[in-house]
Amino acid sequence: MTAETLREDRIQELLQRLAITRSYAAYEPLKTTLLMVMEDENRLRRITGLYVQVAALYGTTPEALQRNFRTLAEVCWREERRSLCRMARRELSGRPHPGELIELLSTCLIRWEQERAL
Repeated sequence: MTAETLREDRIQELLQRLAITRSYAAYEPLKTTLLMVMEDENRLRRITGLYVQVAALYGTTPEALQRNFRTLAEVCWREERRSLCRMARRELSGRPHPGELIELLSTCLIRWEQERAL
């Protein structure tokens, strides 16, 4: 199993825990976004540019992508708030914004990889 495949499996597992299924339009774009951030965490500092890149890959606009990510954040918040807070390792005061969701999920995934490497 390649590192890329392992990452994709971890992402799918994480998304399933948060009630994010393939039925959502933003499922694959979110997976791609998380993979890109895991490759280079500095992309979080240029989140708008990241939206542009990912939107282009999926033939949509950055605005539509961000709106779809907001939907996923709402699903997580509504269905799996406790899991989301556990992953954040803190209480969240409200539904995360799309960029916050991406940062939270990518940080969790990177932490898993680091713990596994120990």
